[in-house]
Amino acid sequence: MKKKLLFITDRNTHGGSMKMFVWLANTMAEFYEVWYCNLSTERPFYELNTKIKFIETKHSNNDSFIYRNTIGFFQNIKALIDIIKKQQIDTIVNFADHVLYSLVIAKKLIKFKLLLSQRIDPFSCKKKADLFRHHLYRYADGLVCQTESAQDYFNKARYRHLKKKVIYNPSFGSTKLCWNKQEHEGYIISLARIDLKQKRQDLLIEAMKMVHEKYPHIKLRFYGADVDASVEKLKNMIQQNQLEDTAFYCGVTDHVYGVLCKARMLVLTSDYEGIPNAIIEAMELGLPVISTDCKPGGARLLIDTEDKGTVVERDNSLRLAEAILYYIEHEDIAAEHGQNAKDSLSRFSEENIALQWKNLIDEI
Repeated sequence: MKKKLLFITDRNTHGGSMKMFVWLANTMAEFYEVWYCNLSTERPFYELNTKIKFIETKHSNNDSFIYRNTIGFFQNIKALIDIIKKQQIDTIVNFADHVLYSLVIAKKLIKFKLLLSQRIDPFSCKKKADLFRHHLYRYADGLVCQTESAQDYFNKARYRHLKKKVIYNPSFGSTKLCWNKQEHEGYIISLARIDLKQKRQDLLIEAMKMVHEKYPHIKLRFYGADVDASVEKLKNMIQQNQLEDTAFYCGVTDHVYGVLCKARMLVLTSDYEGIPNAIIEAMELGLPVISTDCKPGGARLLIDTEDKGTVVERDNSLRLAEAILYYIEHEDIAAEHGQNAKDSLSRFSEENIALQWKNLIDEI
């Protein structure tokens, strides 16, 4: 009899973490019986494998803060226990979002295995709520981190019993498009949710002002979902730096490879990340990449040699501008770096990454 897995989340949004969560559910449905539940009244943003059984909860998880943390919290626990009993779930997979609080209490009341995944740099999580959530990881059975450095955070005694494993994000290799230095439209692209605290689009604006002084024809496009009204702040920064004719916010795109393929280069400016999906997607095309050395080392893991791209120190707009200018002025070298990065992606193949997840699920 196949193992029965439940993938559960409180989100249904666009973004790298949810893209990976749905990919993992879809992939594991080839090996196990898989149920998928998100504690809201909507289906996930990304398409589910037809083999997956989607579970709708009977209540909304999008009410007021007070409701979610009182009546809604206990409704979530009851819904979880009902699902686990009815479907005889063996293992639950969660990417350590707010459902974790309910999962820990449910685990005290009913038997199942819990596999979590840490998706961002744990060392950068300073809020009390984040630290408390990390404390709850000790009630899980397994934990997946994205880099060795991130896993180091969980080498404390309280996590000793966890089966811990570093598993990278996969390269899907799902596009037939290929970047060509003679066919791009010349713009620089930033592909990340607009989140000035983590993604640091402000740093790219500062660097772009320096680039603009030398090459006023070079354009910059920002693609990504808005977080905490950051788009308005971004537009204000563009205006304050007199880059209205140079830098543009273009919203969310469903054609990631298409907009990447027409760019001159991808620039990522985050202070911290897991393994940046945008870099992997650019590498699949052979698009040159410049990234900050975001903690805990995801960009450095992908661009592990100087001939695959450029990694610059965090929070240094001058160094970032110099790297951009170098690629503009040395297109052959930029193209060579992009091709080298593309050729290195076999270590992140879907088959290899999926097998690592399956082996860990079987172990726990």
